[in-house]
Amino acid sequence: MLNIQEVINKYFKSVLVNEDENFIEFIVEPKGDVAIEDAFERLYTELVGRYNHAIILFRDNSNYVLRVSRRTQGTQSRRRRMIIAALFIATIASVAYAGYLTTQYFNLAVLSIGLGSLKLNIFVSTILFTLAVMAPIMVHELSHYYVARKSMVPVTPPMLIPAPIVSPLGTFGAIIGMKHLPKSLKDLVRVGLAGPLAGTILSYMIFTAMYMISPVVSYSAVSEAISKGLMQELHVLTLGAVLIMKVADVLGYGGSEASTVILNPPAIAALFIILIHFINLLPLGQLDGGHIFRGLTSMRTHKLAGFITLAIALVTAMVVPNLLWLGIFALLAFLITGLRAHPGAANLESKLPKKNKVIYSLIYAILLLITAPIIV
Repeated sequence: MLNIQEVINKYFKSVLVNEDENFIEFIVEPKGDVAIEDAFERLYTELVGRYNHAIILFRDNSNYVLRVSRRTQGTQSRRRRMIIAALFIATIASVAYAGYLTTQYFNLAVLSIGLGSLKLNIFVSTILFTLAVMAPIMVHELSHYYVARKSMVPVTPPMLIPAPIVSPLGTFGAIIGMKHLPKSLKDLVRVGLAGPLAGTILSYMIFTAMYMISPVVSYSAVSEAISKGLMQELHVLTLGAVLIMKVADVLGYGGSEASTVILNPPAIAALFIILIHFINLLPLGQLDGGHIFRGLTSMRTHKLAGFITLAIALVTAMVVPNLLWLGIFALLAFLITGLRAHPGAANLESKLPKKNKVIYSLIYAILLLITAPIIV
């Protein structure tokens, strides 16, 4: 049986002050000239990373108190692995079906206005649609997973959520369970940023490629399709998408004064994924944006930002009908993950170095800016 105090004593001088059936508490002091943050990180790596015991460090007056859970975090069961695999397969099937339906609708629209030459190959378009959805989602989640594991944060593998029929993409994305708080605010921000950064970059790469191969047709043909209810104008884009479209137009891949681009199904899917990244970046509760913002600020500021963000999203949804979805998703995110305070890191006294705060804040701001919806 593991002697917890023996492990603690490798890095701290410790005195047992309290224990019950769930927790053990020690007053601790780092050995020698080692900083408290460094000693805690080393202990975290061993107790959490190796032995799966949850730990928290906090200050009580002039003393540092270390609280250790007696129970260990469970390991991945075979049944859970099978569920994850089954959901992965179901999600691919669900997304592919959504791609098939979207392609069929696209082909019907172009045929109805006499543009049969623009008809897409069902198989190829479905595959590209599936990749446009699944690749950014998986890269997003695996980036979280990789950075978390590298930081010794115990997390579950990504669990995909199939959503046939109810979602235009065939999925509600994926979730990763964080079994314990990261050891420091720096790790919290790094884990939070990793997914949106990787997912947004890949989504824009896919959108760019798919936009450049989307058909260019005359405004009169598009107007006819819209009047028949077979096509809809896109009233919501993102700043990044607008910039890409402007550059593509200059390079001769876009529309002109007499023509416009009809986004093919994979391009539409990539655009939707980018907008989903924006929602996920909002500083709300346990969303990625919530983790990032909590790491950059305080518990109180994070909670206040959540209320302000929700209020802005709801007002925007009421004023701008095309952004109704933003208010709905913000409200759901707040109700599900935003009602409880975000504790931050396992080291409750952790501080984010100023240099890191500036860099991470800049990355976060850029991600919000390029994924934010704009009305066109």
